[in-house]
Amino acid sequence: MQFPLRLVLLPSKYLLALLLLLHIAAFTCLFPLQASVWLKFVTASLLVLSAVVSIRHYANLSSPHSVCELLLLADGSLEVVDRAGTRSVASIAGESTMLAGMVVLLLKRPESRRLKSVVIFPDALTVEEHRALCAWLRWKIPIDKPKTKINL
Repeated sequence: MQFPLRLVLLPSKYLLALLLLLHIAAFTCLFPLQASVWLKFVTASLLVLSAVVSIRHYANLSSPHSVCELLLLADGSLEVVDRAGTRSVASIAGESTMLAGMVVLLLKRPESRRLKSVVIFPDALTVEEHRALCAWLRWKIPIDKPKTKINL
């Protein structure tokens, strides 16, 4: 694997389907509630707004703050490029998760105390890029050591 490794993220149909499914499930949970119609309407409106914003930001990658490119560096850090073209250096937080069908990266940026999440399904990258990302994550993310030593 040669570094730096540039990964261009594509819009994900799997993430779009998952976000739609979860928002529809939350929407259907409103019907059996014994609340006023006004409260149900406001909550339903907020759910629709949440669906639009999350799909635009995470699945379609069309928001100006959506991460559209990752540049993996040999030292374990990475460079993040958003849709607006802003580049920033970040590191991977230890709480990031790599599952069989999904990678959730939590990025720590020096200019912010908040973690930025990037959800990557296999259809957002080519097969080789997805393999390279998973290998880089296994290789570079430190495994948390136990805090206390147990002597038997």
